[in-house]
Amino acid sequence: MEPVDWNPKAYEGNSRAQESWGEELHGKLRLRGDETVVDIGCGDGRLTARLARRLPRGRVVGLDASQTMVEHARATWGDVPGLEFRRADASSFRLEFTADVLVSNAVLHWVADLGPVFHACRRVLKPGGRILFQMGGAGNVARLEGVAQQVLAREPWKEWFPQGMPRVWTMHAPEEALRELEVAGLAPLRVELLERDMVHADADAMLGWMRTTWFLVVAPVPETLRERLLVEIRDAYLEEYPPDAEGRTHVRMVRLEVEGVG
Repeated sequence: MEPVDWNPKAYEGNSRAQESWGEELHGKLRLRGDETVVDIGCGDGRLTARLARRLPRGRVVGLDASQTMVEHARATWGDVPGLEFRRADASSFRLEFTADVLVSNAVLHWVADLGPVFHACRRVLKPGGRILFQMGGAGNVARLEGVAQQVLAREPWKEWFPQGMPRVWTMHAPEEALRELEVAGLAPLRVELLERDMVHADADAMLGWMRTTWFLVVAPVPETLRERLLVEIRDAYLEEYPPDAEGRTHVRMVRLEVEGVG
């Protein structure tokens, strides 16, 4: 997984959906309060810090491939007891301790191959330990991607996208996750796709989310044109999938949730 140069402040302001999904995911963790938990792809550390507060006698380590995110998380949440942040790659991380729980939210669609991730997890998971991951699944953001493909095939954009929209993420299928879990020696408990509606208050808020998470999609064009391209994609999408009566935009998301034990 290549490190992505995330902007922590921009992410904080444009990731409410990911935050709500993460809170829902963490709510499924049955914690005693003394476990060692590793958060893979902790981002700005918001959810990791909340998790640490649920573990007064435990330990939480947040891992992220982005040094910028790790430094932001340390500066913002470094005073939370039992919490630390480290720079590490989801596909190759190693720890000097074993963990009771590994959790990951809205991260692993940035990884093309789940196999190395699950093998890394198996190495650090205690016998009987648990993983609970949620990521973009097959069909996630497909409507918006379809509109983007149409826009990128037009002038002037097609000059920079001769092969269409670049593959910057992988929306994993349940069959793939199940196979890789078993190959890594993890016992699957649940692998399923979940439908979600990503709602933004208005078109500007939707653009903020795209600006924050689609920056690699528009990276091939000169920097001075990237905002224009994002606006064009958004506007084309809203022509086909208009805002609701209150002006809110909607993007159909599909999340892949994976639960297993070591």
